[in-house]
Amino acid sequence: QCILFRRFLSQTCVVERGPLRRELDCLLREVGVRRRVTLLLSPQDSEPVAFGLFHWRIVLPKGIEQTLPHDNLRALLAHELAHLVRGDTVWLWVGRLLCSCCAFQPLNFLARRRWQQAAEFQCDDWAVRHGATPLALARCLTEVAERRLVRPLAVPALPAGGAGSTLSKRVERLVRNDRQTDPWTDG
Repeated sequence: QCILFRRFLSQTCVVERGPLRRELDCLLREVGVRRRVTLLLSPQDSEPVAFGLFHWRIVLPKGIEQTLPHDNLRALLAHELAHLVRGDTVWLWVGRLLCSCCAFQPLNFLARRRWQQAAEFQCDDWAVRHGATPLALARCLTEVAERRLVRPLAVPALPAGGAGSTLSKRVERLVRNDRQTDPWTDG
C-alpha cells in the first residue's frame, strides 16, 4: 500500500494559486492554523485525503472545484483540514500498526474501524463548528460517495480515508444536527 500511495503522490500537482488555494488559505486564517498545508490535485479520480505529520497535505481529485458548489467545497476542505488539526493521521497510523503487528487479535481490527468512524464524526463536527454548514457537508459527502460508486478509486485504503459504511450515519447526524462535543477540544 505504501508503494501504491507513493506512486499515486508522484502523479499529483501542487496548487499554488486559484480558487481552491484561496479557499484553503482563508479557512486556515479563520481557524488560526499557521502551518502551511500543501494542496495537491490528483489526475486520477481519487477520494479526498489529508495526511502528513510534519508536512501537512490535502489531496483532491482534479476538477472537483467545477463539480462542487462553493459551500460544499468549503465543507470538504474544512473536513480534511480537521483530520490534520486533530492529529488523526498519527492515530490512524498507530491503529494500522497495531493491526499489522498484532494481526492474531481480531478485536484490534474492530477497534480500528470504530476509531476511524469516531474520527470521521469528530472531523464532521469540527468542520461545522468552523463554518461549514451541516447540509453542505452532507451534500459533499454524498457527492464524493457518488464519485466513488461511478469510478473505482485509484488508491485503495488511503491513510485518513473513512469507511464507506459510515456514510449514511454521517449524513444522518449532519441532517439531524446531532453533533457531540469533542472531549479533547471542548472542555
